[in-house]
Amino acid sequence: MLQQDGQRRHSRVRDDIPVSWYIDRLGISSRGILRNISVSGALLETKVLVSVEPGMLVTLKSIEAQESIFVPPLARLVWGKAAREGKGYFFYGLEFKEPSGDYTRSIGLRVEDKMNSSMFGLGSGIADTSGRLS
Repeated sequence: MLQQDGQRRHSRVRDDIPVSWYIDRLGISSRGILRNISVSGALLETKVLVSVEPGMLVTLKSIEAQESIFVPPLARLVWGKAAREGKGYFFYGLEFKEPSGDYTRSIGLRVEDKMNSSMFGLGSGIADTSGRLS
């Protein structure tokens, strides 16, 4: 979620959390991946095109039990767009709807851990491929 000055209210980090999702209003469900996350929302990547309507709610469930503490059960669909490459992927901005304190704390710790590890080059794709040992 953006503040009036264009800055994000909460830190957001790259993630890869497999989820199943359902939109009751449209009667559609599928699987996707939360590609980034913050305490206020996430980016959902999926292969299903959805026409975003005001107030549309999405029910979410983590596919992997150990990641369920990072996936609040309900979110509002804020925006949607197709991938630039046109490879059949669609991205949707989700705003978590009234997540409990447990979800907020768990997500906050995950974001903080990922931010700290990226400062040290962990998980950033940086690798020494020279073949020499230091």
